[in-house]
Amino acid sequence: MSGRSDAGAAFAVGFDRSSGDLLVYGMAMVGAVLLVSGIGSGNTMLTAAALLPLALAFRNYPLIDRSAPQLGANGQGLFVERLGFISWAEIADLDLQQTSVRNMLLARLVVTLHRPLNETAVQPHAVPVWKRFMMKNWRHRKAPDGCCRLIIDLHPLTEKAEDVMTGLGRFLPPRSGAPAS
Repeated sequence: MSGRSDAGAAFAVGFDRSSGDLLVYGMAMVGAVLLVSGIGSGNTMLTAAALLPLALAFRNYPLIDRSAPQLGANGQGLFVERLGFISWAEIADLDLQQTSVRNMLLARLVVTLHRPLNETAVQPHAVPVWKRFMMKNWRHRKAPDGCCRLIIDLHPLTEKAEDVMTGLGRFLPPRSGAPAS
């Protein structure tokens, strides 16, 4: 599902496939070559060395997986893959932070929550045990002011950060003191 949709439709984006092709397929290929070479030659060190690139390919597999969105929104709340839906009422603020590293623009969505992260999911996302060891594009931090902040990397997603913010903005409820649109 694309991030560009009409006002009544849900918004969802996934990883940009090109952000992980080289890493996942390259590491899988290196691991396979080491594994076959190690088994073929009877060299246990070479066989054991295959585990690292194969583990890296496994960990980063979500970068090429198209089966589920990483971030989305609807009238119920904000969806974050492996967390589930977080009700709009639990979200105090959404902030787009962009930094530049050399020629790359890195974008992050900082979601400030009213309560701790483990208390905010309306519909927790059921995740298989093996997927918990894979890469995710978010992390949470407790800020010095005591608020819980969810930091979501937007740069590896299929849509531009500004388009993601526009898509999310369609579902944000009006804030108290703000004029209704």
